[in-house]
Amino acid sequence: MKEVNKKTCFIISPIGPEDSDTRKTADDFLELLVEPALAKYDFVVTRADKIARPSTITADIIRLVQESDLCIIDLTNNNPNVFYECGRRHEAGRPFIQMVRKGDEGSLPFDVSGIRTVIYDLSQPRSVLESQKNSRNGLMR
Repeated sequence: MKEVNKKTCFIISPIGPEDSDTRKTADDFLELLVEPALAKYDFVVTRADKIARPSTITADIIRLVQESDLCIIDLTNNNPNVFYECGRRHEAGRPFIQMVRKGDEGSLPFDVSGIRTVIYDLSQPRSVLESQKNSRNGLMR
Protein backbone atom coordinates (compact mmCIF):
# COMPACT_ATOMS: atom_id res chain seq x y z
CA MET A 1 0.00 0.00 0.00
CA LYS A 2 1.35 3.41 -0.96
CA GLU A 3 1.87 5.81 1.93
CA VAL A 4 0.31 9.26 1.53
CA ASN A 5 2.59 11.60 -0.47
CA LYS A 6 5.33 8.99 -0.66
CA LYS A 7 6.83 7.75 -3.87
CA THR A 8 7.48 4.05 -4.27
CA CYS A 9 10.81 2.48 -5.18
CA PHE A 10 11.02 -1.22 -5.92
CA ILE A 11 14.41 -2.89 -5.70
CA ILE A 12 15.08 -5.49 -8.37
CA SER A 13 18.07 -7.54 -7.26
CA PRO A 14 19.32 -11.03 -6.63
CA ILE A 15 18.02 -12.02 -3.17
CA GLY A 16 18.87 -15.64 -2.46
CA PRO A 17 17.91 -17.80 0.53
CA GLU A 18 18.19 -16.46 4.08
CA ASP A 19 21.74 -16.55 5.47
CA SER A 20 23.23 -17.00 1.98
CA ASP A 21 26.02 -14.77 0.66
CA THR A 22 23.58 -13.53 -2.00
CA ARG A 23 21.08 -12.43 0.68
CA LYS A 24 23.81 -10.72 2.73
CA THR A 25 24.96 -8.84 -0.36
CA ALA A 26 21.36 -7.91 -1.24
CA ASP A 27 20.78 -6.65 2.32
CA ASP A 28 23.98 -4.56 2.18
CA PHE A 29 22.91 -3.13 -1.19
CA LEU A 30 19.48 -2.23 0.22
CA GLU A 31 20.41 -1.04 3.72
CA LEU A 32 23.85 0.54 3.18
CA LEU A 33 23.38 2.01 -0.28
CA VAL A 34 19.84 2.39 -1.59
CA GLU A 35 17.87 3.33 1.52
CA PRO A 36 20.36 6.02 2.65
CA ALA A 37 20.69 7.38 -0.90
CA LEU A 38 16.90 7.74 -1.27
CA ALA A 39 16.08 8.85 2.29
CA LYS A 40 15.83 12.56 1.51
CA TYR A 41 13.55 11.93 -1.48
CA ASP A 42 10.66 10.45 0.55
CA PHE A 43 10.60 7.08 -1.17
CA VAL A 44 9.02 4.01 0.36
CA VAL A 45 11.60 1.38 -0.61
CA THR A 46 10.64 -2.27 -0.90
CA ARG A 47 12.10 -5.52 -2.19
CA ALA A 48 10.23 -8.74 -3.04
CA ASP A 49 11.21 -10.57 0.15
CA LYS A 50 9.98 -7.64 2.28
CA ILE A 51 6.38 -7.85 1.01
CA ALA A 52 4.30 -8.96 3.98
CA ARG A 53 0.82 -9.83 2.77
CA PRO A 54 -1.03 -12.96 1.73
CA SER A 55 -0.85 -12.82 -2.04
CA THR A 56 0.98 -14.36 -4.96
CA ILE A 57 4.54 -13.04 -4.87
CA THR A 58 4.90 -13.16 -8.66
CA ALA A 59 1.82 -10.96 -9.11
CA ASP A 60 3.14 -8.53 -6.49
CA ILE A 61 6.53 -8.35 -8.18
CA ILE A 62 5.04 -7.68 -11.63
CA ARG A 63 2.74 -5.01 -10.20
CA LEU A 64 5.63 -3.30 -8.42
CA VAL A 65 7.90 -3.57 -11.45
CA GLN A 66 5.27 -1.93 -13.65
CA GLU A 67 3.72 0.59 -11.24
CA SER A 68 6.43 1.82 -8.85
CA ASP A 69 7.55 5.41 -9.27
CA LEU A 70 11.14 4.18 -9.52
CA CYS A 71 12.91 0.85 -9.82
CA ILE A 72 16.53 0.33 -8.89
CA ILE A 73 17.93 -2.65 -10.72
CA ASP A 74 21.06 -4.45 -9.50
CA LEU A 75 22.47 -6.34 -12.47
CA THR A 76 25.28 -7.92 -10.43
CA ASN A 77 25.87 -11.63 -11.16
CA ASN A 78 23.61 -11.64 -14.26
CA ASN A 79 20.65 -13.13 -12.36
CA PRO A 80 17.94 -14.38 -14.80
CA ASN A 81 15.04 -13.19 -12.59
CA VAL A 82 16.59 -9.73 -12.37
CA PHE A 83 16.91 -9.55 -16.17
CA TYR A 84 13.30 -10.66 -16.62
CA GLU A 85 12.07 -7.94 -14.22
CA CYS A 86 14.48 -5.42 -15.76
CA GLY A 87 13.03 -6.10 -19.22
CA ARG A 88 9.49 -5.67 -17.88
CA ARG A 89 10.49 -2.33 -16.35
CA HIS A 90 12.11 -1.15 -19.58
CA GLU A 91 8.96 -2.13 -21.46
CA ALA A 92 6.82 -0.16 -18.97
CA GLY A 93 8.75 3.00 -19.89
CA ARG A 94 8.93 4.15 -16.27
CA PRO A 95 12.00 5.57 -14.45
CA PHE A 96 14.74 3.18 -13.40
CA ILE A 97 18.36 3.23 -12.33
CA GLN A 98 20.55 0.34 -13.39
CA MET A 99 23.40 -0.50 -11.04
CA VAL A 100 26.15 -3.09 -10.97
CA ARG A 101 28.86 -3.98 -8.45
CA LYS A 102 32.35 -2.73 -9.31
CA GLY A 103 34.13 -5.48 -11.21
CA ASP A 104 30.95 -6.94 -12.75
CA GLU A 105 30.34 -4.13 -15.25
CA GLY A 106 32.27 -5.97 -17.98
CA SER A 107 29.91 -8.94 -17.86
CA LEU A 108 26.72 -7.05 -18.75
CA PRO A 109 24.88 -8.49 -21.77
CA PHE A 110 24.70 -6.43 -24.95
CA ASP A 111 21.04 -5.45 -24.54
CA VAL A 112 21.67 -3.57 -21.28
CA SER A 113 25.36 -2.68 -21.58
CA GLY A 114 24.57 0.47 -23.57
CA ILE A 115 22.25 1.87 -20.89
CA ARG A 116 23.81 4.21 -18.35
CA THR A 117 24.61 2.03 -15.33
CA VAL A 118 25.83 3.24 -11.93
CA ILE A 119 28.78 1.23 -10.66
CA TYR A 120 28.77 0.72 -6.90
CA ASP A 121 31.32 -0.53 -4.41
CA LEU A 122 30.43 -1.80 -0.94
CA SER A 123 33.89 -3.15 -0.13
CA GLN A 124 35.07 -0.18 1.96
CA PRO A 125 33.18 2.38 4.10
CA ARG A 126 34.31 5.33 1.95
CA SER A 127 33.36 3.55 -1.26
CA VAL A 128 29.86 3.03 0.17
CA LEU A 129 29.54 6.80 0.68
CA GLU A 130 30.74 7.45 -2.87
CA SER A 131 28.27 4.86 -4.21
CA GLN A 132 25.42 6.57 -2.29
CA LYS A 133 26.39 9.86 -3.94
CA ASN A 134 26.47 8.23 -7.39
CA SER A 135 23.03 6.70 -6.75
CA ARG A 136 21.56 10.10 -5.90
CA ASN A 137 23.16 11.52 -9.04
CA GLY A 138 21.31 8.83 -11.01
CA LEU A 139 18.05 10.32 -9.74
CA MET A 140 19.00 13.75 -11.03
CA ARG A 141 19.30 12.65 -14.68
